[in-house]
Amino acid sequence: MADMAIDTTAIRRAFDKIESNAGLDRVAGPVESLIDRWVGVRVRDFLHGVWFGHPLHPVLVQVPVGAWLSAGVLDALPGADGAATVLVG
Repeated sequence: MADMAIDTTAIRRAFDKIESNAGLDRVAGPVESLIDRWVGVRVRDFLHGVWFGHPLHPVLVQVPVGAWLSAGVLDALPGADGAATVLVG
């Protein structure tokens, strides 16, 4: 199993290099301002979960991922014909 270990050092260095790239900040700032004007701060705060005290993105992702995973399990079970369709439509 030791052969299958992944050296994460190179991956971390690559992500650190991207994160510290000041050129990306020069682009991200104006894009963020544009999106704030286009979407509005109230919508952004709603989606960020300010009112809830927790970001909404993890919750919004869990519903479809959970439905797809459950549909896959139901597809694999005998006698569950049509149950997966109910989950994913």
